[in-house]
Amino acid sequence: MSELTRIIQSQDPEIRNRSLEGFCRSAGARELLDECNALDRFRRVSDNLYERVRAQFFLYAIHRFHLPYKKGVRNGGLIPYAASAGLLKRRFDEAIEILLAAQSAEGCGAALSSGLAAAYYGLGFQTLADQVRRSVRSVRGNQWMSRIGHPSDYPLTIRREMRLQQRPGLYPILRETTPVRMDLSHSGWSDIFFLGMDYPEGARVLNVSIDLALRGTGGPQPPVEAYFRVIDEPVARLTSVDLGATADVASFAEMFDFARDYLGLLKAAVIASGIVPQAMEGSPEPLADLLSRLAGPGRGIDREQGARHSQGVAAGGFDEPAGLPDLGVHAGDGPDPRADGNARRERPQADRGAGDSGGVDRRIGRRLAGFRRRLAGHETDRGRAGGHG
Repeated sequence: MSELTRIIQSQDPEIRNRSLEGFCRSAGARELLDECNALDRFRRVSDNLYERVRAQFFLYAIHRFHLPYKKGVRNGGLIPYAASAGLLKRRFDEAIEILLAAQSAEGCGAALSSGLAAAYYGLGFQTLADQVRRSVRSVRGNQWMSRIGHPSDYPLTIRREMRLQQRPGLYPILRETTPVRMDLSHSGWSDIFFLGMDYPEGARVLNVSIDLALRGTGGPQPPVEAYFRVIDEPVARLTSVDLGATADVASFAEMFDFARDYLGLLKAAVIASGIVPQAMEGSPEPLADLLSRLAGPGRGIDREQGARHSQGVAAGGFDEPAGLPDLGVHAGDGPDPRADGNARRERPQADRGAGDSGGVDRRIGRRLAGFRRRLAGHETDRGRAGGHG
């Protein structure tokens, strides 16, 4: 058994908690390569989720921080194009196979280690995400999201009152607000689930939800806002007011490409809520077919997010007000079986919009004017920054 595999499997805290850096500091390039080969074999056969993930993160750390700097490891080199494509598509296992084959043929190099580090890092978090996904899918009410393979199987529709036009092209606007989360203590964001398997004390968190106010502007209010409405275009229009960014998403590939633009969190919220189910990733069907079932033929949705007093406020992650009832989305055209207090609280606003088209126009005008001002300022700042080159 290799030394690092023994560290991972040991039940003795004195051995299991040994520092990876302490081992790598004195090991040579050949020894580290042998350990990497052993760890790669181990992570493929281990049935223990914690051990498998820890082996993947060991491999990431060795290739990123230690092996490239050892004597005998050549600088530079090329990463196979197929491996780069696999990394971008989050096909980490495929990328690892290609990179290991190149390493076996060409020898160890800094470029190949860089690619392997990225692949093992992504695979580690993907393994954790898969476990979370399995846990979520085990809940009966969530199972439909993982069973959809075609837009014709899509069961959701936007509530009828949200699909009634006030004037040509104008639909009621649904507004949802939520407090911002502050972490008084946490253990490394995505590492919480991983740490909880081996060191529960390190995964304890304490969060509070906070409303904010500027002095002299009234009482505290929830700082994170989301606006939702139907539009007469077969796209999912996503806008971040704070970032001055907007995108018309017209395909499933664009929706699941989180690095394509600055709207990755909004895309994740739309997917996590089930509006675009995670099971549709990779589907060759047009996104317009799903939106047609959701909002009506030839229609799409407009999802806008912003934060009051946004300086210093991270409005994202679990602060996203993206639940299905909150967005007026339910299964079928009858009464919403999942309706709760939040949904009932928001419906009157949609009804008020139906009886006050001027109010809808004014609200849309104010939001668009504010968005344009922010976007113009963003473009001006970018131009000035570019001018100073």
